[in-house]
This record gives sequence, structure tokens and C-alpha cells, in this order.
Amino acid sequence: MATHSYIGIEKENHLIDAIYCHWGGLTHLQTLQEHFRDKEKATQLIAGGSISVLGAEISGADGLSVNTPIKGQTIFYHRDGGEVLVVERDMSREEFMNLSNGYLYSEGKWTFYKDED
Repeated sequence: MATHSYIGIEKENHLIDAIYCHWGGLTHLQTLQEHFRDKEKATQLIAGGSISVLGAEISGADGLSVNTPIKGQTIFYHRDGGEVLVVERDMSREEFMNLSNGYLYSEGKWTFYKDED
């Protein structure tokens, strides 16, 4: 069973762009803190759209797809599965918090929000 989450970045106007993440939603804080700790990397992750799996790498690899994962690689539904690019744009913090479990990059750090339902 998948535990999904959302990964978002708060922009200078305090609105949030976010993507859906299907697998491992409660285990990504360390990966985000270690591999997406600067704003440029966090922005690149969000720009790729919703993901199946979060990995340390977002550049892709030969043979990577939704059906053929490669350890350590992020699997984007758009790039690696041929699906429509999906990024939820310009949400308020309240809207982001109501989505589900979430990771938010804001003011140079990642914060995890757990769904209490």
C-alpha cells in the first residue's frame, strides 16, 4: 500500500507550488534535506511535476520509467511515464496543509506536515 504525500515550495509571494508523490510519503524528509537542500534543486524537483518515487537524483537515467525503476532515481509521471505534467500552482499555506502529508521547502529548509486523519 502506498503512502502518498505532497512536496511543495513556498515562493517569494508566499504562495506554494506542489507536486504529488505516490510512494513512501512518510519517509522523504532525509532525502529532501540531503539532496534538495538548496532552492535551485527544490525548484527543479517541483518543476518536473508529480512523481511516483522520490530518489536522490532527478536527472533521469537510461531505461528509467514508471515500470522500470532504478534505485536512487526520482520517477516523474510526465517524463518517465508519458503522462500530463501536473504541478499544483499558487496555493495558500492553508490549502497545502489540507492536501495530506506534506513536505514544504520554505526559507531555506524542509518541514514535514503529517495528516492527522
